[in-house]
Amino acid sequence: MSVMKNLMLYIVEDRKADLASVRRMLELQIANSFDLGWPPDDLLLYTNFPFSSRGVRAIEIEPGVRPRTARATSFHKTGCILRAFDRIARDEVVWYHDVDAFQLERFHTCPLTRDLAFCLYSTRERLLVQGGSLFFTSRAQPLFVQVMDQLENHRCRKDEFALTDLT
Repeated sequence: MSVMKNLMLYIVEDRKADLASVRRMLELQIANSFDLGWPPDDLLLYTNFPFSSRGVRAIEIEPGVRPRTARATSFHKTGCILRAFDRIARDEVVWYHDVDAFQLERFHTCPLTRDLAFCLYSTRERLLVQGGSLFFTSRAQPLFVQVMDQLENHRCRKDEFALTDLT
């Protein structure tokens, strides 16, 4: 299997939020990742608060200013993915997933044969990219730049809408 990174993030906009449950979820994700064979150096975790567990230290960032029209999760996810490209080698595959999406089985082979892979889900109106679990390589960076442009400058509400329209 080619080299793969496991990318997660948790950005809290409300600084008064209770982080105890967030920290617990992140601890569970790290433990689960270790149980499934992920080396600590292959875990990329972005937060806007200090966090570490079992030798994995979050990459603490100051998130950008979110446009009112963009959903917080979509905007911050796209911003963190764009930052992660600085830590991704050309031949690496990244699995981004929401912190409530747990891996159940080891990846024995790389699930990616293209620069971007995702599942679709159905809404009443159309099929949409499921943004909660994506695989991509560094060659997908221009697409995520376009997604951020849609969120920041074109009143796009969700990254899933932008990814669907751009792919």
